[in-house]
Amino acid sequence: MADADAATRAEGTVRLQVAPARQEESGRGIARMPRGTFQTLGLAEGDIVEITGKRATAAFAVHAYPEDEALDVVRLDGL
Repeated sequence: MADADAATRAEGTVRLQVAPARQEESGRGIARMPRGTFQTLGLAEGDIVEITGKRATAAFAVHAYPEDEALDVVRLDGL
């Protein structure tokens, strides 16, 4: 997934690379992002964020997996 999307909120915009969600989380409307992104955007886990790219969608903000914390990625499913 080479598309770069932006996770947005009233406090600001962060540009993240899109990576696929794990299969067990597919269809749940989750956006897994690093804790640094939460701090930059002023988010709390469970907040709803707007993800924009080719189209816009909403998702629940959830902390990234430990192995993804150092990466600037957001894990999304195809929905």
